[in-house]
Amino acid sequence: MRCGLLLVVQLSLLGCYGHKLGTERSRAEVLERISFVSDRDGRSTIYSIFPDGSHLTPIISVSMIPDGEITSLERPAWSPDGSRLAFAARREPATRGNTTLYLVNANGTDLRSIGPGNDAAWSPDGRTIAFSQWTAQQHINVFLLDLEHESLTNLTDYPTTDRQPSWSPDGKHIAFVSFRDSYTELYVMDADGSNQQRLTSFGGMTLNPAWSPDGSSIAFASMPRETDNMDIYVIGVDGGELRRVTHDVHMDAGPSWSPDGKRLLFTSSRHGNRDIFLIDLDGDVLQNLTQHPADDWVESPMAWSRQAQ
Repeated sequence: MRCGLLLVVQLSLLGCYGHKLGTERSRAEVLERISFVSDRDGRSTIYSIFPDGSHLTPIISVSMIPDGEITSLERPAWSPDGSRLAFAARREPATRGNTTLYLVNANGTDLRSIGPGNDAAWSPDGRTIAFSQWTAQQHINVFLLDLEHESLTNLTDYPTTDRQPSWSPDGKHIAFVSFRDSYTELYVMDADGSNQQRLTSFGGMTLNPAWSPDGSSIAFASMPRETDNMDIYVIGVDGGELRRVTHDVHMDAGPSWSPDGKRLLFTSSRHGNRDIFLIDLDGDVLQNLTQHPADDWVESPMAWSRQAQ
């Protein structure tokens, strides 16, 4: 009888523990966050929200930056473990190279500058940041910053504008955009800067590359030549399988993948001001995450993070 009672108690405890573990796992899955920039409180501020649009949380604003000349914050990018953000702060006057990169914890603490630059993108192991920076020759190139050794490497070293790097999930390649053929097109290169290849030939303006979580595709925004509209596209990493995801007369830009690779986050002006939207890859299901009269926008391929909690 006593053994039977002990067995019942053990099974009951196991059931409670299993329920608790399942609940904790569910909570961990919910703890994905999206970072974006908004001027909804009258000043440039980086916020986070859950993927369903709830839990709006301010992280850092221009008033918290020690440099009193900062006027706007740009392109917040989550670290791979979701513990920190890298972002750029722009100061007046808005001249060439007048942006500084910062790191900050997800709760807004431990702010520190890591040098001039913009377009920060973390490597998958979190040890390196790819970014764009003006050179002494007045070009914009893609650089690597080794966070531990504080060493810089110029990856593109090309006499034009190379910007907006995005890492492949395995850390072996980097996508970026370049104005080296009279138009801004999408390129990929090895992580050491070698083997630079063009993927698109739209002949217009291509921006915001974002590598898919499975490494097979790159999302980007493009305004092809002889059009006045920017939409979201997805292309295979070998330059094949081009697909147009959005079809709207307003500007769509700044794609960022969901962690499961099934949806894309992007910014659109289809409601007049800039808002943040989610869309399935087939373009059938569209969700408006922010509905505020001020502008809300995402700019980084690392805007969506699965939190390490």
